[in-house]
Amino acid sequence: MRPDRTIALAVLGTILWLVPGWSQLAFTNVTTSANVGSVAEGVGATLFDYDGDGDLDLYLSNGFGDANVLYSNDGDGTFTSVVGSGTEDTGPGRACVAGDYDNDGDNDIYLVNYNAANILYRNDGDSTFTVMVGANVGDAGAGVGAAWGDFDMDGDLDLYVVNYNSANILYSNDGDATFTVLVGAGVGDDGPGHGVAPADFDGDGDLDLYVVNENEANILYSNDGDSTFSNLTFVAGVGDPGSGRSAAWGDCDNDGDLDLYAVNQNTGNVLYRNDGDSTFTNLVGAGVGDTGPCYGGVWADFDKDGDLDIYITKNNQANVLYSNDGDNTFTSVPGAGAGDTGPGRGVTAGDYDGDGDVDLYVVNSNQANVLYRNDSDTNRWFVVDTRGTLSNRSGIGALVSLTAGGVTRIRQVEGGSGYCSQNSMAVEFGLGSATTATTLRIEWPSGVVDVHSSLPANRWVTAIEGGILVGVEDGEGNGDLEPHSAGLFLSRGRPNPFTESTIFIYSLPGHGTDEGLSSRGSQMIHSADPQYGDGGVRLRLFDVQGRLVRTLVDRTGLPGFHAVRWDGRDDRGNRVGPGVYLAVLSSSLGTETQKVVALH
Repeated sequence: MRPDRTIALAVLGTILWLVPGWSQLAFTNVTTSANVGSVAEGVGATLFDYDGDGDLDLYLSNGFGDANVLYSNDGDGTFTSVVGSGTEDTGPGRACVAGDYDNDGDNDIYLVNYNAANILYRNDGDSTFTVMVGANVGDAGAGVGAAWGDFDMDGDLDLYVVNYNSANILYSNDGDATFTVLVGAGVGDDGPGHGVAPADFDGDGDLDLYVVNENEANILYSNDGDSTFSNLTFVAGVGDPGSGRSAAWGDCDNDGDLDLYAVNQNTGNVLYRNDGDSTFTNLVGAGVGDTGPCYGGVWADFDKDGDLDIYITKNNQANVLYSNDGDNTFTSVPGAGAGDTGPGRGVTAGDYDGDGDVDLYVVNSNQANVLYRNDSDTNRWFVVDTRGTLSNRSGIGALVSLTAGGVTRIRQVEGGSGYCSQNSMAVEFGLGSATTATTLRIEWPSGVVDVHSSLPANRWVTAIEGGILVGVEDGEGNGDLEPHSAGLFLSRGRPNPFTESTIFIYSLPGHGTDEGLSSRGSQMIHSADPQYGDGGVRLRLFDVQGRLVRTLVDRTGLPGFHAVRWDGRDDRGNRVGPGVYLAVLSSSLGTETQKVVALH
């Protein structure tokens, strides 16, 4: 090489290193030491906590004869393959997504197969899974994509499945371990489907659907709130007709609504900015329109500077990491150490090592998969893991917003996106140099809104629907849940005082509830079968004269956290008068009491 060219390249490298974003992003390939370098016809992956121990485990879907793999996170940077879990299907696997469909406190798995029956694995809570043959979700079409979401907002997870050249299917969860096909929902597109990404793009409180097709227009379905959907593709302007592979939602400009990134193979990726009026603008000059053989895409704030970056996988070309420049443009960062050149397929993002930054797991086809540990700069962070009580237990669909340094960022807990994959259900926020999160707001699928304030940075917290935070003390004095009498706990009513209704959170000891604190400082949260319970439990309301007003709970005690709403009425259905009331939780372990004030 000519000396002047060598000098020029060296100078260019120095300049690029000084560009904001370049020096902040650094990944290390830890595949071998972590023991997750699976070699198979890899397709999809999901990072999720299957065993309730507080860290992210890993499930891989493989195709055509290669067994799928469940890896348990050992908590020390390594993983162990879980032999005998019952999830080692050897069919032509495609998408794999996790979620607690039966609201029993542990995450289940749905596996999509191509021209073979799909499989629902129920988590039995003991590192084994049961195939739910009678659940009515075993479609044997040319399945490719899938995603969980509570599309009818009834408190449990429904399921959307994408097929290639046969009708897509929306399954409604019946709440009894079975599902019903919603034939008239209006989402049964029969095009060459590759993927789906649910999100509440219009901010109306329900999950919408974006379906990705190959060489046909993608489709945006708006949820009408009555188990039907409307096709808004043309109006919204998001009907990209390219060789679609996947899509992902994220608020890349921090304006409070979710933008859309569509990933194509050899026809150019597209970034659509949400204009806030059910229309989108194609950001042609954003710098993310890669025209290579792309497959998967994820949003995450990899450098923790407060805005979302993009990572894409490519087939036998270097994967690309784009750093968000904060002005609707992005800069490719080839020197970040995450540019694997294998036959890339799916990718999943999440903080597997609990250090506050987002790591990457890349799936390759017939070449070793790659785990990239994020070793980027020391910007501050905040991670929120959601636990629904009135909503689905996984919290999928919850919209989480966090304000720090005068900037509000939003994330939605997802049930599947990208190519045949799913990111961690814990949502990660980069705070830049901010030391405090001014406000944390969670809008749950049930309609409940929880707000916390003055939260210190660099915390991983579990948010329990109804206003409880586990793992950090906030500005309202809601701190770590210390074990009460052997784990018995009753929260104050939220809100308190109240006008229309108030919610009580209570917990009972049992499997997973009194095992101390996790490595992230959060008490384990889990529910199990009644056989692990402690007998009966009652939650009753009394007036200040000691007279029984209302019995809210009287049943066998299920371990874990639960929520119950009091509508301000007595056992006869009459509205109670204004005043002070006593909520009393009682079991064989003791009694917990809280005061609540009715204003009506």
